[in-house]
Amino acid sequence: MKRIMLCSISLCFICCISAYSQSFLSVGGGISLPTRNYNESYYPGFNASLVVLGIPVKKHLAIGGDISYTRWTAKLPRTLPAIVKESLSCSRLIAIIRGCTSFNSFSSAFLEFGDGICMQNDRITFGDSFESTIKIGNGIIFGVGFSVNVFTLVLRYNMSWFDGTPLNWTSINIGFGGYQRH
Repeated sequence: MKRIMLCSISLCFICCISAYSQSFLSVGGGISLPTRNYNESYYPGFNASLVVLGIPVKKHLAIGGDISYTRWTAKLPRTLPAIVKESLSCSRLIAIIRGCTSFNSFSSAFLEFGDGICMQNDRITFGDSFESTIKIGNGIIFGVGFSVNVFTLVLRYNMSWFDGTPLNWTSINIGFGGYQRH
């Protein structure tokens, strides 16, 4: 399964960084806040992402891809021993459509929508041993952001479904990158 994910990710980014007039590359990270039924069970977590936009559709519309990793730590009852820990992580490969408006040559605002595949890993650690459950599902993102020079600030609402069970969170990301003209 890892090989299939790696091949899919590689193919997505090779297609995105093709011989088009512009490509956008951003590496970033931020905080992820669980929502709905998960905010009672998990602390706020962190995320990391790599965004590549490389297929311009119109002047202010581009298609690309996003690879991201998000992780939360569970709120466990105090009655459990300290050696018991639980974490939940979600890895995603999302195709993104981003609409952008430029204010001047170095700042812009954008809206984005994405859909793709997700892999959830629920890991419980008991001292030196652990148990891990992996599920594959579907994920959708809605985002709004602002770019100034090489910095990007994005607020996203993330929805994923694993076996019919939703996993929702809000993330705030700060990215570093920009457009490369060929």
